Amino acid sequence: MNETTIDLNPASIFERGWQLLDEALKNRKSGFRTFTLATIGAEGAEARTVVLREVDPKSRFIRFNSDVRSAKVIELKSQPNATALFYDAAQKFQVRARVQAVIHHGDEVAREAWEATALLARRCYLAPFVPSTVLDDFHPNMPEHLVGREPVEEESVEGFDNFCAVRLHITSLESFSLDYEGHRRVLSIPASDSSWEHRFLAP
Repeated sequence: MNETTIDLNPASIFERGWQLLDEALKNRKSGFRTFTLATIGAEGAEARTVVLREVDPKSRFIRFNSDVRSAKVIELKSQPNATALFYDAAQKFQVRARVQAVIHHGDEVAREAWEATALLARRCYLAPFVPSTVLDDFHPNMPEHLVGREPVEEESVEGFDNFCAVRLHITSLESFSLDYEGHRRVLSIPASDSSWEHRFLAP
């Protein structure tokens, strides 16, 4: 029998997931650049796609930005436990993280994230209507004078009032590597220190 060539070290499979998350910050084409955020709403389970903005393995969190008035932020305020799901078809790799959300609005964390936000992206936070508002007619939900152009710094300032940075602190993480020779699924739980405990799960 030929010796298997697939990686059977659960820690290295876990590290591969973090590597893909980190690479997604630099590569807009990465499958991990956007991810599915699952929350609990008034009518049950909700899910939407958000953009990965920060990865911090040491502090065990990932971050996305949002309009503080949005339904997902309201849901996370009510129930901060959520799930973040990443999948990269090219890499055949999935990461599913159970998380606890901390919403930063108007504080230093939010300010730092705002300063790193491109001017064109800041336009979203100048929306006159609360996200998900029912409209009688189409409206791009941005100031009319900014339709089709990027705001200058001075024009973007008011958007900070609607901006928030959402840190998703990881409480457990599943790394799933698809392979013809055998799929590998690893559950990782934070230990009491900076380390993690890993165990294989049946794929």
